[in-house]
Amino acid sequence: MKKKYHILGVFLVGIAMIGYFHLNNTSIKAENEPEQQTQVHRSTGTSRATFEGETRKVSTGEEMRDAVNNDNVSQIEMLNNITMGFTVKPKVISRDLVIRGNGFTLQMTGHTWEIRYGNHTFRLENMKVGYNLDSAMFEYAAYPSSLAKSYMEMENVSEAASNKGVITNLGSSHVVFTGGKNEFKSTRAKPYLFAQTSMTLKGGAEVYIEQPDITIIKKGTGTYATSYDLNITENSKMIINTKQSATPKSPLTGLRYINVKTNSSLEVNALASDTSTSVPVVDFDTNPIDYSGLYVSGDSEISISGTGSRIGINLPGETYGTAVSATNKSKLNMKTKLGSNVVVGNGKDTTIQATGGSQIEFEGTGEKVIDVTAVSPQINVTQNSRINVQHNTNTAGSSINLSGKGTLSTHKTAINVTDSSELNMQRNGGGAGSNIYLEGTLPTMNVKTGSKTTLKNSGISSLWMKGSNTQFTVSESEFNQESTSQTGGMAAGGIYMVGNAPNMMVEKNSSVKLNGLTSPTIQMDGTGAKLSVIGGSKMSSKVGDTDSIRLLGNQPQLTVSGVGTSFVSESNRQRFVDGAGTIYLGNPDAEKLSTGAAITVEDQAEVNLISNLSSAMIMQSSYGVFNLSSGAKINLMSGPTDGYVNNANATLRFMRSGYGSSQNGHYLFNIDNAEMNIEKSGGSAAGVRLFGHGNQVNVKNNGKFTINNPGKGTPNDGGTAEGNQGVHYTKATDVSGDRNEFNVTGQGSEVRIAANSGPAIDMHDQPGLITASDGGYFEARGKTASTNTGIFRTSDRLEVVFDKPLFMDFTNTRGNGGNIFTVNSSSTLKATKSDLSLWKKGTGVEQDPDLNFIDLNYAFKGSNFDTLGATNRPGDFNTNTIGTQGLTNYTRLSSNNARWAVADVLRVPTTADKKIHGRLSVPVGLNRTRPAWDNEVEATVEVQRANGEKEVYEKVKSVGDSKAKPGISIYGEKPQGGLFEIDTGKYFEVGDKVTITKVNLTSGELTPGFDNQILTKTVEPFQIIPPKPITVESNAINNQATSIKGHVEDQTVEITATLNGQPLDTSNVVVDDMGNFELSLEAMTLKKEDEIQLFARDHEGSALKAGVVNPPTTNNDTGNSNPSKKLNFHDTSFEAAPTINVSELMPLSILFQDENGRAIHKSLTMFKTPNESVDLTKEEQITSAIQTLKKQEYTLLKKPKPEVIIMNEGKTVVYQFMGPTEELISDKEPQTDEFTIRAVSDFKFPNAPIGTTRATKLDKVTPEPSEGAKGYSSGIEVVDMSGGGKGWSVSVAMTTPLQTTEGKELKGWELYIPSEKVKSGGVETQEAIGHAVTVTKEGATGSVFSAAEGKGKGRFTNLFESYTEEATTEEGLTRKKGVQLTIPNGAYKGAYQGKLTWTLQNVPN
Repeated sequence: MKKKYHILGVFLVGIAMIGYFHLNNTSIKAENEPEQQTQVHRSTGTSRATFEGETRKVSTGEEMRDAVNNDNVSQIEMLNNITMGFTVKPKVISRDLVIRGNGFTLQMTGHTWEIRYGNHTFRLENMKVGYNLDSAMFEYAAYPSSLAKSYMEMENVSEAASNKGVITNLGSSHVVFTGGKNEFKSTRAKPYLFAQTSMTLKGGAEVYIEQPDITIIKKGTGTYATSYDLNITENSKMIINTKQSATPKSPLTGLRYINVKTNSSLEVNALASDTSTSVPVVDFDTNPIDYSGLYVSGDSEISISGTGSRIGINLPGETYGTAVSATNKSKLNMKTKLGSNVVVGNGKDTTIQATGGSQIEFEGTGEKVIDVTAVSPQINVTQNSRINVQHNTNTAGSSINLSGKGTLSTHKTAINVTDSSELNMQRNGGGAGSNIYLEGTLPTMNVKTGSKTTLKNSGISSLWMKGSNTQFTVSESEFNQESTSQTGGMAAGGIYMVGNAPNMMVEKNSSVKLNGLTSPTIQMDGTGAKLSVIGGSKMSSKVGDTDSIRLLGNQPQLTVSGVGTSFVSESNRQRFVDGAGTIYLGNPDAEKLSTGAAITVEDQAEVNLISNLSSAMIMQSSYGVFNLSSGAKINLMSGPTDGYVNNANATLRFMRSGYGSSQNGHYLFNIDNAEMNIEKSGGSAAGVRLFGHGNQVNVKNNGKFTINNPGKGTPNDGGTAEGNQGVHYTKATDVSGDRNEFNVTGQGSEVRIAANSGPAIDMHDQPGLITASDGGYFEARGKTASTNTGIFRTSDRLEVVFDKPLFMDFTNTRGNGGNIFTVNSSSTLKATKSDLSLWKKGTGVEQDPDLNFIDLNYAFKGSNFDTLGATNRPGDFNTNTIGTQGLTNYTRLSSNNARWAVADVLRVPTTADKKIHGRLSVPVGLNRTRPAWDNEVEATVEVQRANGEKEVYEKVKSVGDSKAKPGISIYGEKPQGGLFEIDTGKYFEVGDKVTITKVNLTSGELTPGFDNQILTKTVEPFQIIPPKPITVESNAINNQATSIKGHVEDQTVEITATLNGQPLDTSNVVVDDMGNFELSLEAMTLKKEDEIQLFARDHEGSALKAGVVNPPTTNNDTGNSNPSKKLNFHDTSFEAAPTINVSELMPLSILFQDENGRAIHKSLTMFKTPNESVDLTKEEQITSAIQTLKKQEYTLLKKPKPEVIIMNEGKTVVYQFMGPTEELISDKEPQTDEFTIRAVSDFKFPNAPIGTTRATKLDKVTPEPSEGAKGYSSGIEVVDMSGGGKGWSVSVAMTTPLQTTEGKELKGWELYIPSEKVKSGGVETQEAIGHAVTVTKEGATGSVFSAAEGKGKGRFTNLFESYTEEATTEEGLTRKKGVQLTIPNGAYKGAYQGKLTWTLQNVPN
């Protein structure tokens, strides 16, 4: 049939000029074309077949059957909806065949279509399919001898609304969606939807499935059917949604693998109730033929969600390995409610991995999120990828549970986060669960190469590793753990490693941060536990009411090593618990012997341990070793821990291990070229407590060991666990063993023990040895309760050896003194080549000693060392000098072999000083000094004055400090020892220089290898004296005053002010070039008795920063200011700033003006009491001003009326004068020989718009009321009474430029001065000639006024302009006569003033 086309509803718009046309709401339709039920989509996908046979168009079931049965037909075009009845069943399809539905529906009733296996393709396009039975629409035929699998392709295929049947059951064949939009949406239940050996989506295919709770895809049935594969690729997409039912089913089941790649996606959402059975959303085959799993790659995404009790995916994997894998920038999202996300029941090798920039999100609320039991389960996050796990649960399950079944060394249960990747986990709620639980033969956790792991947990631990040889490594990475809450009394902790040889390694500049609550952040339970922080790494751990780190069992090891390595651990015990500590090493059962614990801190690493009511560190392991070396540093800090029976919470505690025996103890504590500091905030426990026998503390090779224990505040004699000791050695009852030792040796090695309320070292009832030798430094201070108890005490034998120590100092700070030693009668003290200083009981131990001996060998023995032994100087060191009771009479003993003089302080003087002060010292060891005693050190000081004079002060001695003779007080400071003072007799000035040029001991020899030291530099006096105070007009003002004027001599100062002591804003106060300024009071409300002070501050800067000690309050960072009241400072005093008092006086202002209203004298302001009668003629200031003006040839024109006034309010009066420049001056008779300019007019221009010319304004004045009004002209008057007749000439120039008060100069102006007429004796004359001139910045164009030779004798006036009424008005300024000023365009707006200079010369030109 020939077709005719109509164009319907065309709307055509054309815009010719741009060639644009728009076709709107247009359809094109052929007549006689059948109506299609759905939109027609032509195939865009690529089929594996070419379909090269005949094409048959069909409209009925019979035509369809015939076309299918015709082997020559490979393409069928549907022209209508077709129903295939029972009697029109087509034959089995065994060739390439495509049916194009063109949007129509193919409905089967009573039979299925069979597809034979073979290498052929059956394809459906652009149609809906339906079946009236619940069996399959498309089903495989019986297997032939050949098992080649056939293909069924679909594109733009949808399920008919009335469909009851399964879509495919194709056994080992393949289903392929090649493109288009394919929808399978139904509310009818059916056994399943698809079955085949594989399903593939490609070519951008979209498959949307919404079904009741049925299996959507399952593996085929039949003899040769196997688990199926689901492949989604080439920008394709599949979305599956199933509803909720009482007996949930898995939407996807029997899978071998799911593979989603190349920008494709899979989304599966399955609903279920909380009470239903636990059924997976995706259920992989129990016995696949190969490795199985879920794979997503190539910027693709998989999302699996199950509600109720559903599991996310189930991977049995009993025969082959299984995997969940996201690679190459892909995403995997899994979310379940009560069921786990991933379950592997009995797998082989199981891997969950994110790699290549991919991301996996797990979220669940059930017992576990990931639950894997396999031979070798692993989770790998690598290559800049990330796995996030969110677990909100009310159960005791762990978020990730990996249980390894393998027994070989290669069967690792492992989590690896590497190559800049992340693992983030949050577990909320629940009881004893963990973020991660790893169990197996070799449980391993690795965070390496720029990666990061964060674990947050409210359960028992964040990471639980169980099995032999557990290994946790953080390398070049970051690990963060936080216990967020505590549920149901369950202790929330961090890392828990159980089994033999657990090992945690933090290396290569890594960062580990652990935050726990009431369980340790790290607990390693097993023989040979190792914790290492090395290679510049930083680790911190913090817990609440528990220990922070525990390494339990035999031979635990803690190692912190490397430059930049930092280890910080903190606990916050709220009650005393025996054996509690921030860090604990050893067997927690004191009745079981444990050995071999080792702590190593080396290679400049730093450790900081902090505790509250517990020890900071505990080692419970006999023969334990604590080694600090190679520049390392450890700081232990504890709170106010107490000690009592079985609970001695020393800051550092070495505990009993095993039943009391001679094997207890033997702790070896070495500080070798390292530093250890122990700080207690209080409490009765010791700073260090060592149990058992044979314990050694060795400080050597520049080692430093400091203990500071303030104790409980009440002095104690020791001998108990609550003795406030610095160091306490204790042992089991009635058991004897090796002696304890405390040794410091080697130059630079230092021990400093301060026990403020007890003995420094308490060896209880054990023998001991204390050694300070070979340049070692040993300082100990204690404070006992009894005068006969020493700060070193034992009831056994004590051997003390001082063999050439650099410094040794033992002090009992008890009030009125106490023993230094409490020892038995067999004890000995021997000193070789040591100075000795002694302080008697009852003297000040901080002052100069009572006895001082240099370079002495001596010995003491007996009970408490009460007997003097052998000495190399019996002549002066004997019982006559020290007494017969040996050391029992003394409370401090010091031996200083560091003998050289030190000048370490030279005070910066000020310009208020006449004296020089400095401090002289002697060393205490290598790193400290003490003030020199009286006459112990002397110095030479030079003063170089700024004027060139030089002063030298030699042998200036140190002044000591004692009760009898207090030290020097520097300008009122507390007296100190070691100071010197020089009175130079004159004040220092800026530019003077003071230098210590020499320092030396007054007696004795220098220690070999050392020199006297001058540590001070040359100092210069600081200008400290404030500027001269401000001068003001009056020290009293009225409360109505609007400003205060003042004057300063130094124009560079800043002006500040206070009102009743509170600062005023003076930011706008400017000091002019003359030193004058004005402070505005307009914003203030003043009242009677207010006080205002004005201060001047210079810019000398900060005295404190310049080194001045205790500078005056008048100095700040800017400089020096006047004090508010007179201030004594050093050798001078500073004058106070002026105070202006505010009163209620009435202000009387007197003004002196010329006839033009201009001020010709400084105004006067007087303050008078209210209603006071003031006679102006009797005020001296007024009469003096009038006389001054008269001398300047001013004539008084007008006085105030009346001249006696009553001050009932503030008043202003004016005295008006006529100046010598006015015309009335002509009334004066000329003087003989007078040759001068008698008068010249000023020029006033009230306003001059930019770019215009304006005339000067003439004033109109009234000299006396009776005289009437009189106007004045402008001009110049010259008198020549010389008689020479040489002639003369007058010139004019602008000598001070026209400028504003801010200095802005007016440029480009012109001043025109005309000449109207010349008069003499009131008549016009030609004897003198006036000339019109133009004045510019460069000068005038010529003479203004002149007389030729032989003329101009007498008085002559050149009138520029005669007075008229017009010239007095603002409008008159625009007239074109008189003196004219021209203002250029571009001039700056402002008020300008300049000075004209008129010059008269006795030459005619």
